Amino acid sequence: MAGVIKAASLELRGEKDVMLAAIKSAESHMVNVLKLAPESLLADRDFVYELITSEYGQHHAILKHVAPTVAADHEVVTAAVKRSCWAFRWASDELKANRELAMMAVSQKGCGALLGSVSKSLVGRAGSADTDLVLTAVNTSCDALEYVEELETDRDLMLAAVRLNGDCIEHLSDELKADREIVAEAVSAPGYQLR
Repeated sequence: MAGVIKAASLELRGEKDVMLAAIKSAESHMVNVLKLAPESLLADRDFVYELITSEYGQHHAILKHVAPTVAADHEVVTAAVKRSCWAFRWASDELKANRELAMMAVSQKGCGALLGSVSKSLVGRAGSADTDLVLTAVNTSCDALEYVEELETDRDLMLAAVRLNGDCIEHLSDELKADREIVAEAVSAPGYQLR
């Protein structure tokens, strides 16, 4: 389908109904077709919103290809994140600092690693971290801790993380890995696997 659209005139590629039909036909290759859309269409909020709320595939990648103004539209990004947490990676910096949107993304199964995409001002620093946000991410994936190195010395937060999932101990600082209470909690916590 991408070949057909590529051969079409720029004027036809700029028509919503033509591009929507092409994208629908492309299914799992929709992003290849979307890349051929003119900038004017990629800046069209309604067109992008229709794509995101459609049954077409690859919702996680749509925001990567749209105009910055559309990636900064709260309603569009919220709809995209509801469809696929991974769409959060392409949200505007302003929306990456939106706690509600960040929480929606990191709370989805297997999406804790998206904590690395959340604004550092929102995640916080050791002693002043957004504990709920961090632990929500950790609860879906211990990999979330890889993206918050500045928090690895926050003992209380890391203790709470290993209580959720003992395997999170792998992501702690050497100092905390030597902490008797933390190790005891990790070994008795859900998720811990003796290797």
